[in-house]
Amino acid sequence: MPSSDPPGARVRFEPFFVHVGGFVAVIVYFVVLGLASDPEAGVYRALPIALLVISGYMLVAHRVGLIKYFDIGLWSMFAVGSATVLGGWGGARFLFANYSVAILFCTLGLVAAVPPLIGREPFTMFFARRGTPAWQQKTRDFVVINWVITAWFAVLFAAAAAMAAWAPHDFLFTFVYPNLLI
Repeated sequence: MPSSDPPGARVRFEPFFVHVGGFVAVIVYFVVLGLASDPEAGVYRALPIALLVISGYMLVAHRVGLIKYFDIGLWSMFAVGSATVLGGWGGARFLFANYSVAILFCTLGLVAAVPPLIGREPFTMFFARRGTPAWQQKTRDFVVINWVITAWFAVLFAAAAAMAAWAPHDFLFTFVYPNLLI
């Protein structure tokens, strides 16, 4: 996704938008879900609330030109989840209540894998442009390295999703090991 900000432009609170941003909605989702006495009932509240949070964040991020593939992927996950759960599909309620972490890592894996497969630039380009001098960005190696890093992240996200799906209620497999892996 090409950067829409002019070279040298700085946005107030840019580190928040670049490094944290959309993941605030993920934290809100898991906090709201965790507060529910019944996880299957909790997804009814958690998914729409997270969708509202990510939508609000994306409006601001778009306005300052710092929207990322991850933001679009997370919004899609919460939108599909909200639509299916509120639409009455019991399977979605079960999946989000029991496999939310695996769904999250699958979403992140898709964000890493799909754009290059459809001819778009890898998600890593957004971050690489902000930390690399302009002269390096013009080299072929810059592009190749970003493609390799993106492929590696896709593999890591897939492994994290597999771990979370293997033991969906075990803190080690849903939080500790996947985060250590990534």
